Amino acid sequence: RTMEPSRLLLLLLPCLCFSQEKVVNKTVGINLRIPSLCSTTSGDVCQFPFIFKGQRYTKCTFTNSPTPWCATMVDQNGNAVTNRWGDCSITDRFSSCETDTPKQSGSSCITIGGPTPNKPCIFPFRFNGVTHTSCTTVNINQPWCSTATLADGSHITGQYGLCPSSCSGSGGKLTATSCRVTSGPATGRQCVFPFSYNGKTYQGCTAWKYGGINQGKPWCSTRTNGQGAHVNGGGNYGFCGQDCPASTAGEGFIKSRINLERNDGIVFEENDNQGPT
Repeated sequence: RTMEPSRLLLLLLPCLCFSQEKVVNKTVGINLRIPSLCSTTSGDVCQFPFIFKGQRYTKCTFTNSPTPWCATMVDQNGNAVTNRWGDCSITDRFSSCETDTPKQSGSSCITIGGPTPNKPCIFPFRFNGVTHTSCTTVNINQPWCSTATLADGSHITGQYGLCPSSCSGSGGKLTATSCRVTSGPATGRQCVFPFSYNGKTYQGCTAWKYGGINQGKPWCSTRTNGQGAHVNGGGNYGFCGQDCPASTAGEGFIKSRINLERNDGIVFEENDNQGPT
């Protein structure tokens, strides 16, 4: 007796489904066996191995960078091509990037002034697109370092401090550590150079021209904001000791000398007569 076509189709249907499942599983298995590549955060494929400054790298490296990176193009000798690199994508689950061990540095360099004193420097850090592995004098004439960075190693505005002469990159330059205030609201604290007040920037102690018994005495700020301006209202200033540098900024013309009860002061022709508080 001949089986009806409809019943025959029903009997064969489970076989067809099982066969289709095997094909799908086999396809998925092939896809899973395809090795994932290490790529940069911008999607470029890393080239391994590559040579940088004579060193051969087979994985992403922290060399001269706060974040791991790789070369995206090499020359015929395997050297990394200038400006052809990228930060490795290490958080993407489809990326297979491996990294070397980041070097721990900066803990021995503690800031001595600036907005964040007594903080360890973070090396390397990026500022305006440039990576710094030591203290730098960029933008100010005092060596400084970043004390806080973003995940990509970029300096956070305002989070910096002045480096002591013992730190790499300071060049032994005079820093706040050799200039402390000996009197005034912030007695004993370190001066911060440069500092700005009333629209002027001072590279050293500047004469007090706001009257009183301290008229003519050199003073400095002991705390500045992220733009280097004196932080007013908290007594963040004092009068400098003999070892402190003098400012070379124009401070007005000497008009006359007056005898005070305790000090011989200097009166300057200035319009900004309101002193720091």
